[in-house]
Amino acid sequence: MANVFDILGGKGRRSQETPDVTRVPDENEHGIHTEFQEEEIEKNLKVLESAGIQAEKIERKVEKSVSESLELLGADAAKRIHVISRGFCPDCGTKLKQHLYTNICLGCGWNQYTVPPKGPIVLHLNDGNKVEGDTCYNLKTGDILVLKEEVVIARVKKSACDWIHYNWSEDDLIQKKDQHLKEQKQVCSWCEGDAIADEDGFSVIYIALGTYQNRYIFCGNDCLEAFRDQYPSRVHRNCYETDCEECNMCVKRYDTTWDSYQVVQKGKSSS
Repeated sequence: MANVFDILGGKGRRSQETPDVTRVPDENEHGIHTEFQEEEIEKNLKVLESAGIQAEKIERKVEKSVSESLELLGADAAKRIHVISRGFCPDCGTKLKQHLYTNICLGCGWNQYTVPPKGPIVLHLNDGNKVEGDTCYNLKTGDILVLKEEVVIARVKKSACDWIHYNWSEDDLIQKKDQHLKEQKQVCSWCEGDAIADEDGFSVIYIALGTYQNRYIFCGNDCLEAFRDQYPSRVHRNCYETDCEECNMCVKRYDTTWDSYQVVQKGKSSS
């Protein structure tokens, strides 16, 4: 018969042994996510993805708006340049007084002019003092910035300035006129060859073949006379011989009393 102590002892030994049970690891151990966490991650990813799509839409909308604004500005600028080139004020539509480097509207005061490239300029102040520099800029803030040797030397209130003197030297004027003539790159209205200005300017006539007065430039008087023979005036019979300043039969675009191209009198030939 088995020893009671052996039986009890055996049971005691077995009770002291480590149970043969596999431990279930914690679900959060070693980066294992719960079902709730996965749902949150998926939700956050969707939010981020939606935000990214929304940001792209906003960016595309902004780019489109900027592009449309630039197109409108470009169209407006082109329209203004076209109106000026036809001899009219871009603000009020009045016929401009056009000079070599200056356009002036006597209707509303709009003006466009060129200043000396290197100065000097002199600001005459209300108190009698002067400010000299190489150039100056009129700001929309109501101030005038005066620059000398590429740095600002003075900031003057417009209300404190009486008048500005732009000092053009003879060399500047000659250089500017030569540059102006070269930039024109005129084509003869008859033979379509190069029309090169001499010291008296171009060979020019002003004629209205329709509603508006037009200016035609020629490489010489031979082409001018050929043009006259081919295109008779239609507004009135004596258009070629009539002084534009004394005529109201068409819409005037040019001031023929002073034009940067100079004038060959209508109906007259210097040859």
